Amino acid sequence: MKNFLFVIILQFICGCNNLSTEKEDILFIKKFYQEYNGELSKEAESISKRDSILKSYCTSRLVSFLEKQYRENELDWDPFLNAQDMNIKTPETLRVIKENSKYNLYSISYVWAPTGDTVDNIGLIIINEKGTPKIDYVYIGEGFGDEKYKDVEMK
Repeated sequence: MKNFLFVIILQFICGCNNLSTEKEDILFIKKFYQEYNGELSKEAESISKRDSILKSYCTSRLVSFLEKQYRENELDWDPFLNAQDMNIKTPETLRVIKENSKYNLYSISYVWAPTGDTVDNIGLIIINEKGTPKIDYVYIGEGFGDEKYKDVEMK
């Protein structure tokens, strides 16, 4: 019985180590935006490189969903920036704040350098996939009709 209890406790401890913390999630999001924005800011942007970045940071479920949205012309802007264009200064002004939500939801905002306006109302849901944080949903003030996250709201 002691061995069984020891194994259960050990599994719990090991399982908890795979869960990401808020600080780790924020660093993950900032790193994503740095790489993503860096690629988009290049004059000769590589679509294959952008896709590679998305596959590294997003769940396959989200990547497939976004590809379908683009293919069906349901999405003509970048949901991660909530804009059609980007600006190279975006990562310098990036703010990431954990939302009070039943989901692991983070509020994203940044200053649009050409105008000085703040772009906000972007939300990312981070999940743990095989011990690695991944973006599983992008919220931009409205849902994409995704049944899994149909009740997501940001304050």
